[in-house]
Amino acid sequence: MPTSITMDFSFPYLHSTCFAFNNEFLLDYINRCYDCAFSDSFHPESKAQLQICIAHVMHAVSSNLTKKAVPPITKKLALHAVAVMALSDNCGAFKECLTKTITMFGVRHVPKKFLETITEEVQKRSQLEKSDTFAELELTLKPEIDFQTIVPDTDSQLQRDQSKLYQYFLKKQEQVKKVMEEEHTTDDENPFYSTDVINTIRDVYFPYYPLWGSFRGRHPKTTINKVSSNATVESYFKNHKLSFHPSLNEYGPKYAKEHGKIVVGIVHNNLQKLLLEDSNRNPVLKQKAEEVL
Repeated sequence: MPTSITMDFSFPYLHSTCFAFNNEFLLDYINRCYDCAFSDSFHPESKAQLQICIAHVMHAVSSNLTKKAVPPITKKLALHAVAVMALSDNCGAFKECLTKTITMFGVRHVPKKFLETITEEVQKRSQLEKSDTFAELELTLKPEIDFQTIVPDTDSQLQRDQSKLYQYFLKKQEQVKKVMEEEHTTDDENPFYSTDVINTIRDVYFPYYPLWGSFRGRHPKTTINKVSSNATVESYFKNHKLSFHPSLNEYGPKYAKEHGKIVVGIVHNNLQKLLLEDSNRNPVLKQKAEEVL
């Protein structure tokens, strides 16, 4: 049994891998991670940890916010917030980041000085500009990349509503709004307030936080509290594909035809070797092999 499995942000991959290795549904896995993180009496099972490549998550968040026409400066701050959330490897840091994220994007009126303080802290802690973990993040600046296929659609809302983390976010959101109204009364407009940002983080990505975040539990012997990326592996295959497919952007008939030729060539060569090896021991088969090849 592998300790950890890192994969793309693909729900077919996630569901099938979770069931194959852990013998449980994805929703059960997510809620088990929640219990492991927030319940002192919970005893975690020794099962494989599922991890989504953090680069894929960042790309998906960026693409989703771009499609919703979120202002660039707000989008950039949102990416910093998601990065800090992903890097939060303990309960205190996780709760603090969540509170700041809700304040920055989910509260319409926030004192200017208070807002400046938390935005600076988030941007400083995100390590987004210098961390190797997010080395592939420059791809998020290309809005033409279509990540729609890795964004959960409305059919997944039932699973989202049953996620304990989603319910936790809703309660936290109400608490933050109440505290801000009672302790930080102000008329200062929050320039980063965005229902698109807060709804995207809350509804689309946060319910699956154990799959891409660092904080997965309080039991170091059975949990790995760090982010993971398969960017190195994908880079290797990308370079390999480019060696015989110089125009990967042309995903049309020409690409399919050229790829088909390569596949047929590989199959033909292997078949030829197999038939010739067997024909050396059988004269009749040798004659048939020569006719076929």
